[in-house]
Amino acid sequence: MKKKRIIEIIELIIYTLLTLGCVVIIFMLSAQEGEVSGANSLGILTAVTEVVNDIFQVEINDEQILNVHNFARKIAHFSIYAALAIFAYNMFRQLIEQKQFIFAVTLIFCILIAVSDEIHQIFIPDRSAEIRDVLIDTLGACVGLALVWLVSTVVKKIKKSINKINKKKDVKR
Repeated sequence: MKKKRIIEIIELIIYTLLTLGCVVIIFMLSAQEGEVSGANSLGILTAVTEVVNDIFQVEINDEQILNVHNFARKIAHFSIYAALAIFAYNMFRQLIEQKQFIFAVTLIFCILIAVSDEIHQIFIPDRSAEIRDVLIDTLGACVGLALVWLVSTVVKKIKKSINKINKKKDVKR
């Protein structure tokens, strides 16, 4: 087996595990009862604000924490789906031969996970399904895919520039 093929298989395994890890985290967090989920996210937010208080000497009180709590939860939704899209894209990149479909397949995959997660929450005490959350998750996935596109575009341009430089050196020899 060629070295390149071994690297591709290792990449596929890594990105598959990262994708599945994101999905498991998403469903584990949404499986928490509403009160537990709220208390956990509030606890994390409180710990973060304590660190911010210590580093920047800015006093953040409990009322301010409660005001940003819901926003912080939505940012968490957004962020995990951005990560999911990046990992899933790289997984599908190894599996799908028609490269023009990878972005669409990844986005559809992320939307299906978001919808199924919201449906799952209907059956959890003190939780509900929110179309707004699916939209936030989808936006996060779109941003993740935009980052993938941006990074791959920059890498392609760098490689192209390096190839031009190397060709000029070869011509001079």
